[in-house]
Amino acid sequence: MRRLNRRLRVAIALGALAAVATVVAVFSPQDSVGARGAFGALPLDHYACYPARFSAFKPRPLRLENQFGGATARVFRPTRICAPARKNAEPVRNRLAHLVCYSLTDVQGPEQQSRSVSLSNQFGVLPAKVVVVPPESLCLPASKRLGTLIPPAVPRNLDHYVCYTIDPSRPFDRRHARVRDQFGTSTDAILVPKTLCVPTRKNGSKLVQPRVHLVCYSDKSGARGRPARFRTQFGLLRSSPTVRNLFCVPSLKRLTLG
Repeated sequence: MRRLNRRLRVAIALGALAAVATVVAVFSPQDSVGARGAFGALPLDHYACYPARFSAFKPRPLRLENQFGGATARVFRPTRICAPARKNAEPVRNRLAHLVCYSLTDVQGPEQQSRSVSLSNQFGVLPAKVVVVPPESLCLPASKRLGTLIPPAVPRNLDHYVCYTIDPSRPFDRRHARVRDQFGTSTDAILVPKTLCVPTRKNGSKLVQPRVHLVCYSDKSGARGRPARFRTQFGLLRSSPTVRNLFCVPSLKRLTLG
């Protein structure tokens, strides 16, 4: 009986060690195969973003609500476009769903100025402080056509996102990735985490994927955009994108104390 109990205790201990090893493999700060597999299954594309010049836009007020609280703001002007992108050999899920991001002014709310979070994606786990007030931008689902062609209807299977500046609590080791979108292909250096983009209700709209966020990193790239037209819920825009400077990765978020 004692021998059996000893064997049972050894088996339980080995099982616990195996479970810990599995967690470390999936959530290691290094870009492990386990992490790539786990977060590659998230139902959202990577996005490659370009600053751009746009045609005239009329500012407008709106209401925003997400996991950090509610706010009112004024959409001031469009600043960048984001195209669904292929990272290395990973497929693009929805090549028709783009984002156009706008600066915000006259932001009122939420009460908490910052929040501490733990962010998880294919690059590992990143503890960070989120600057909730003021937000960096609002990104809207958009359709696109190159040149002067008229874009189709706005995609309905993509969330609105409010993006916030983040201050990582630990250094980030730069990565290199082969990034391909509808503007071109290049090998990019993924440098520093810059923003967290949170699924957001705009004027009471419904959320599509409330758990899935985007963490956007500064991107040293040789890819350059081309003139295109975009359609968002705010109407049509002509754009002239410049050089790719952000790369956004599907991510999960957990609020932490701090």
